[in-house]
Amino acid sequence: MRATNRLQKYLSRHAAKSAFASAVIGAILLLSGVEASANNELSLRAGPAFAGRSVDAVARQGAIIVAELSYARALFDPQRGLWLEASYIGAGSTARLFDTTPSAELSLFGAAVGARYLYRVAPWLVAHLRGSLGFTYARFSLGTSRLADPDDVADGDFAFLAQVLGGVQLLIPRRWMFEERDGGFTVGVSFEAGAMFTSPLRFSAQPGGDRAGVWPVYGTSLGQLSLSAAVLRFAFVFRF
Repeated sequence: MRATNRLQKYLSRHAAKSAFASAVIGAILLLSGVEASANNELSLRAGPAFAGRSVDAVARQGAIIVAELSYARALFDPQRGLWLEASYIGAGSTARLFDTTPSAELSLFGAAVGARYLYRVAPWLVAHLRGSLGFTYARFSLGTSRLADPDDVADGDFAFLAQVLGGVQLLIPRRWMFEERDGGFTVGVSFEAGAMFTSPLRFSAQPGGDRAGVWPVYGTSLGQLSLSAAVLRFAFVFRF
């Protein structure tokens, strides 16, 4: 039983890392066989989500860091107009309870699909507005934050996810961009601001380990957690 619990905790804590690594490998394989046409884009975004007092137990200053790996493709004109986008989203935060050894930890991963509208201000400056819908799975644990600690209590829950963000891209100017012709690639950075919304996440404290087979153990509700927040995202962009 203890070996099973250890395996479950290990897989849960490393699921986001494994998914991220798989996405990166897939992107490399994709790039190796795609001719540059400027209507594809890979972006790696990261930034704080200011959820306020609802995440005080797991985050200092009421903010958690959210990362997003996305692939987007232009439907028509890659210089302006509508793009479709798919994203993998991950986040995590740990904080000590009342500055003592026991800690609370929140890990999150999910996926979303959406659309983005681009408006070219200049060949090297692009404004955009995007929205997406998806799901997320969050795992909340209380304990010492040591892997496979049988005294930890943990629970997980699924939630719906929605995002609305607007921002600008600063791209390295290339000749094909000024000539407004298809073909070519460039890199740049992006800054976004907006909001993230989630349905309530509900957790209960269920002690782990082998104690449940010896003593009668009952879980208790920890209430619900909302990750709806104002967000900032900074990104590295590769368009090809």
